[in-house]
Amino acid sequence: MMNSCLRRFNCFIFLLISFVSINSSVEARDYGFWLSRGEGLAILGSQQEHDFVKFDFFASDVLFAPDALYSSKESFSIHDWEWSVAATGGWETAPKNDRYFIALSPFIRHYWRSGRQWRPFVELSIGLSQSDIGRPDLSSNFNFIDQIGFGTKIHQADSDWSHWIIFRWVHLSNAGLYPPNLGTNTLSVVWGMSWGDR
Repeated sequence: MMNSCLRRFNCFIFLLISFVSINSSVEARDYGFWLSRGEGLAILGSQQEHDFVKFDFFASDVLFAPDALYSSKESFSIHDWEWSVAATGGWETAPKNDRYFIALSPFIRHYWRSGRQWRPFVELSIGLSQSDIGRPDLSSNFNFIDQIGFGTKIHQADSDWSHWIIFRWVHLSNAGLYPPNLGTNTLSVVWGMSWGDR
């Protein structure tokens, strides 16, 4: 019990330090957080179902938007690209409830609908992770965290706040650096909020 509390406290400290660092070093138009609940799947080599809860702080900005279609606050492009950097802290709820993971991940996100309120997107991320989930599915503490998702960003009218709803597939593995490399696979539901220009 004490070890579990200590691991979660360490995750919180990592997130706090990362949040301060991101806010002080990244010039972004958007800052926020995501809360995730994941259901593990014993597929693609995984022997166990790894459920998790995780929390992310993130910052985002425009990566590319056609000048003819994009204007900072007044309108948005039909197709535009965004980058994010996210600091993650989380822990397993099954099959063990005392395992943690932390991660730092860049995201690339593509929006395809014009308008201020509902903005559907797809996203991709490959980041670095530290975890003690261990065998049989992870044979090292160092891992890569791959994430693919789709969702929507919902902008509140007359406000700088937005809600996020995302469905993500999350894969942890070490890319074969330390065999065996079975990996974990989890489908997660994400809700979040952000504040910024849009």
